Amino acid sequence: MIRSGWACRQRVLADGRRQILTFLLPGDPIGLTRCRTPEPTSIVALTAVETMDAKRIAGAVEGGECPGLANALSIIEAREQFRLIDHVVRLGRQSAYERMAHLLLELQQRLAIVGLGDSHRFPLPLSQDVLADLLGLSMVHVNRILQQLRRERLIELRSGVAVLLDADQLMDIAEYRPAQVTAARARPAGRPAAA
Repeated sequence: MIRSGWACRQRVLADGRRQILTFLLPGDPIGLTRCRTPEPTSIVALTAVETMDAKRIAGAVEGGECPGLANALSIIEAREQFRLIDHVVRLGRQSAYERMAHLLLELQQRLAIVGLGDSHRFPLPLSQDVLADLLGLSMVHVNRILQQLRRERLIELRSGVAVLLDADQLMDIAEYRPAQVTAARARPAGRPAAA
């Protein structure tokens, strides 16, 4: 599990281009849920990353010793699936402007959950080329969109911190719906989905 720092799950093409599939943030498990990383993808650190060994957690869940923990992992897995679907829609149907607004809102929500941000402010230690590789845009386009969001007084970026000045407007732009996955909606670990 990630204790601190940022990593990503990515797919690199033969010519060196990459598509970042998701960011892995503090509190995120790596290989702990039933969703295993597919072979053609890799996980790489984007900042200095500190991890902790979660083998004992995995063993306790697999052995059926901790049903509460198994349920928590099911919620994490459901949220990962929710974010992956959001990312597919973001890449496939949203404009660059909408993509950036959606991503900033997602990061704010995820970091606030683990106590690394609040409803408006969160760390954003990423370069524009990393954002470009996640959003399927050129670095020049990412820069233009960030400048536009700043000019419109929707965001501020300073010293590795993002500030959402008008989160409601950003939510309207991106049609953003926060992940509301709860224990009741996640299926318990080890139980197959209904056909």
